[in-house]
Amino acid sequence: MTGGRAGQRLVGRDGPLRELEAALRDAVAGRGMLALVTGEAGIGKSRLAAELAARAPALGARVVWASCWDGGGAPAYWPWVQVLRGCTAGRERAELAADLGLGAGELVRLAPELAGLLPAAPTEPPRLEPEQARFRLFDAVAGYLRRTAARDPLLLVVDDLQWADVPSLLLLRFLARDLQASRLLVVATYRDPELAQDDPVVELVVDLARAAPPLSLTGLAGAEVAALVEDATGVAAHPATVGALQRRTGGNPLFTAEL
Repeated sequence: MTGGRAGQRLVGRDGPLRELEAALRDAVAGRGMLALVTGEAGIGKSRLAAELAARAPALGARVVWASCWDGGGAPAYWPWVQVLRGCTAGRERAELAADLGLGAGELVRLAPELAGLLPAAPTEPPRLEPEQARFRLFDAVAGYLRRTAARDPLLLVVDDLQWADVPSLLLLRFLARDLQASRLLVVATYRDPELAQDDPVVELVVDLARAAPPLSLTGLAGAEVAALVEDATGVAAHPATVGALQRRTGGNPLFTAEL
């Protein structure tokens, strides 16, 4: 796993963590789903996902982590390229070929390095109209993820969805519609304020949120801010200090830790 990592004790997120753990248990039992986590920058979305990822092996699930990139220059479907790399790493060639199935050629187009992992060169996909080609790619990715999760239940984290390209979001929407009978939990995080603009990403994320109402993280309460300060410093903070921190930061864990 790359991306956010569990480390210091997670404070003030017991409820959301219980919900995500329950969703992961359901996925391990064959009832997969998409779970969205939203909130402002620094509120702890990646940290929450990282805590779930740290607990996933004990719940019987493998973890693959992908992060969207805001720096420019990333290829289309960048988070899904990361997903394919993570899912295929360490797999036996025969097993990988079986899981990729007839869609192997489509997936090799997305991540060319997969060709070197297969026992034989995949069949070259036919040339199609763009819409048809995109549908075949989506179907190939979704089919592969369902088959690989059938072998080993899978927690897939896609972090910082607000920076995803439109094709990546369309693929996530396609996958989300067919997770119910899978052993796959997809947890996607995004920042609310960064979607308050006229952008195609907004419409797609809103569409996803209609199907999977997001867990919305808010600021920490006073007692939680106090616990965060004590965990970070080893010293119990004076109530006046806690109150001042909460007022200045709105209970945002990152801003609280910085102050």
